[in-house]
Amino acid sequence: MKKFQAFTRALQLEGQPKDALDVARAAFRDGRYPEALSSYEWFFDHALDDDPAALYGVRLSYCLHEWARLGAKYPPALQRLEERRDQALDAFGSTRDPERFHDFKAICEALDEESKLPVSTFADLHRRDRTLAALVVRFIWHEIVEAKMWDVAGTYVIDYRADYESAIERFAETMAICEESPELGGEEFADQIRGWCIKDLRDLWLVLIHSSRTGEADILRQLAESDARLGNHPTIAERAFAGAA
Repeated sequence: MKKFQAFTRALQLEGQPKDALDVARAAFRDGRYPEALSSYEWFFDHALDDDPAALYGVRLSYCLHEWARLGAKYPPALQRLEERRDQALDAFGSTRDPERFHDFKAICEALDEESKLPVSTFADLHRRDRTLAALVVRFIWHEIVEAKMWDVAGTYVIDYRADYESAIERFAETMAICEESPELGGEEFADQIRGWCIKDLRDLWLVLIHSSRTGEADILRQLAESDARLGNHPTIAERAFAGAA
């Protein structure tokens, strides 16, 4: 829930000046690549200094993907991003701080060609340290399900009803923000929010089915189909549970 609150707050603060990031973007446009690299790296290191929530999502999305784009034109930036990936993983191992795993995964995504590395890293962690793996599984949940690692994923579904409630609460709160602030994207953003909810429900449903918990999977589906909070969005339940598992 804490990460969701950080995300929604970032949406509400959209447009707030982000000086270091603006400097990096201007330097990139002007071809001042060393300055752009320095500014992206500074932003990544200091974006959360004043408020850990406001720029949480920006730091792990726009900053890193723009940094990778810079790396395509300026090889030292790519090399530095790869170094930061490795440093994040080392820091996770030494500090056991879940946020360092999130940094590692986000950098891997920005690098793109490393898309499978976080999954294999988590699988190894699952074998070695279930306690620590449980603290970071939320960062890589969808990728585990996409990889059909059913035995691994099923380990972390302890209370499927609580997981269901968290998914619906995220949907309801984010949709409320979308409706109150149409400048964030209007119906296009609303479709994206519905897509997130569909993925949350479907992934949970699939894990239950493939973990021989079909009774719980059936209850999950019934909950969604009768949930008044989804009453105005009937396609969510239809799409979440459509087709063969």
